[in-house]
Amino acid sequence: MDLPAELRRRPFTVAEARRLGVTDSTLRARDLCTGLRGVRAADDVPDTTRSLAAAALLVTPEGAVVSHLTALRLHGAEPPWPLDSDHRVHLTVPAARTISARSTLAVHRAGRRPPWVLVDDLPVVTPEMAWLQVAATVGVEMATVIADSLLRRVAPISSSDRLAEALATLPPRTRGRRVATSALALSRPGTDSSMETRARLALVSGGLPCPLVNVPVLDDDGRFVALPDMQYARERIVVEYDGDVHRTDRAVWRRDVERRQRLEELGWVTVTATADDVLRDRDRLVARVARLLRTRSRLSHPSTTR
Repeated sequence: MDLPAELRRRPFTVAEARRLGVTDSTLRARDLCTGLRGVRAADDVPDTTRSLAAAALLVTPEGAVVSHLTALRLHGAEPPWPLDSDHRVHLTVPAARTISARSTLAVHRAGRRPPWVLVDDLPVVTPEMAWLQVAATVGVEMATVIADSLLRRVAPISSSDRLAEALATLPPRTRGRRVATSALALSRPGTDSSMETRARLALVSGGLPCPLVNVPVLDDDGRFVALPDMQYARERIVVEYDGDVHRTDRAVWRRDVERRQRLEELGWVTVTATADDVLRDRDRLVARVARLLRTRSRLSHPSTTR
């Protein structure tokens, strides 16, 4: 492969390569990837979201920005299942511009350019705008899951205030505004996973109070005991979502056992939710927690009548 140095580590257009003296035979070489018509990349250029988006921008009109699910990925928020199977590059382009249809692109049109920032030298809509864009295509639960991912406990990408500020800029009849409004009310900062969020939403949609999210449990001397996914503090009920790692990783399993034993010693009870509880039989999870809330509420507030 005989490419100039400036073309070896990034996607480029055929026209750009020809201007730099690259021959047609080189452009037809098997060690060049041709994912988009008119665009090439050396086969050792990493096939990342960033490189795919950079390639797509090469064949889109001026004013285009990376948006929707692709923008979420570039901001560091991996879309949850089942949206994670959509690997098209989402772009928002000016309404008056034309662009050829491509199966690897999802093109959205807007009357004006949405708020954007540079991410790794690419124009990308803000994380708040990406959330609003996706909220226009999904239901309340999925929009809440995405909001939680932006408000996550470790390295949060946004804040509740910033999401609210972005939402306030939308005209009242904007598609997705109602979904985003409901999702913002249901979202909680400090979560660790999309399934944790879904477990919480299962409880709330089942008519139970919203549990506290990732609030430390302390002993009577104020020493740290655990950081449960969710808790009902007054009734001393912990709700934990356990993915497969809690079963397959022995170190994680041992820590789980030790933590739960310590909580039991302090009068707490733990409800463990699995993927089946969240995705297939939510009523079972809601019923278990509801029974505990009833019985432990009576224990924590016994009747004084005789």
